[in-house]
This record gives sequence, C-alpha cells and structure tokens, in this order.
Amino acid sequence: MTVTSGRSSGRLAPKVSRDRQRGGAVAELAIAMPFIFMMMLGAVDFGRMLTVSTRVADATYAAAAYGAQSTSTAQDTNGMRNVALHELGLDVSASTTTKTGLVVGDASALTATAHATASTKDYDIAATRYCECEDHKSVDCDTGACAAGSGNRRVYVRVRVGTTFLTVFDYPGIPHEVTITRQTEMRAR
Repeated sequence: MTVTSGRSSGRLAPKVSRDRQRGGAVAELAIAMPFIFMMMLGAVDFGRMLTVSTRVADATYAAAAYGAQSTSTAQDTNGMRNVALHELGLDVSASTTTKTGLVVGDASALTATAHATASTKDYDIAATRYCECEDHKSVDCDTGACAAGSGNRRVYVRVRVGTTFLTVFDYPGIPHEVTITRQTEMRAR
C-alpha cells in the first residue's frame, strides 16, 4: 500500500474544455444579472429620494428665512409659498392660491386635492405666522398682548413642505410611495 502526502499520485485530472468554462461563466452571469440590476435601480432610487428630500428641506428653509426677515414679511404667507416654489424649481408665475392656502400649479394639471404640480410630483406648501410671549404662551398676533411680567410678544413663522416620492420599481419589502415632509420654524426679527 502506497501512501501519498497530499501530492498528486501522478494522475492528471481531466481537462475541462474552454467552451465549457465560458458556458459556465455565462450561466453565472445570467443568474446574477437580475440581482445586480435591481441593486443598481435601488441605488438610483435612493439617490433620487435623497435629492427630493434635500430640495424640500432647502425650500422650507428659504421660505422661512424670507418670512423671518421682519414682522411684516412674516405676514406675507403668499411670498413665503412663492419662495418655496421657486426653490423647488416650479414656475411661480403660473401658480394660483386656493382657499386652503396651498399653492397650485397649471390649471390643466390640478388634482382633486389641489397640490402644487411639477411634472409628476405634488407638493403641499403651508406657511403660517404665530405669536408667543416670552413664557411660551400663545397670543393673537394682531390683537393679543402679553400679560404683565410675561415679556414681549414674539413673532414666528412656520413653513411646511411635503411631497410623495414614488420609486421607479416596486421593490419587495420596500414601500413604493414615501412621504417626504420637512418643516422649518424661525423667529421674525
């Protein structure tokens, strides 16, 4: 009986032809491609969602910064909405204001819920002004006065922008619709 120590015993393994190796590589690629493609689509969707989220956050900040310039600009809720629309890249001149305070886009593209429409994205934009005393109690901005000892009345603006993001592909286990809402509050100077 002959014992070998891990070395070949002189017999060679049969050679696999190159065509067979290539066929195996093509089969592996065919199996892996759907997963690779789905991962690439997911990365693109994540990037798109991050871009939309950043644009919405920038729009709320710019609109609130406009409203916080003074107590008179804090009353200009239409101006704050127009600044938000401009930051979102929407045509401000084609917009109108509804009774609900939402700014809406082109009349032919209006939805029943009256959102601002830019291609396939709907934006909800709400700009408000509110007042508080130094002790954080709410007071009417036009007629209210703070009680003695509670300090002066402070004027604030609040801007909220929201949208619904739709993914390109319906991924298993991940929602197809994602609501993105950002809110910024600033004190008027």
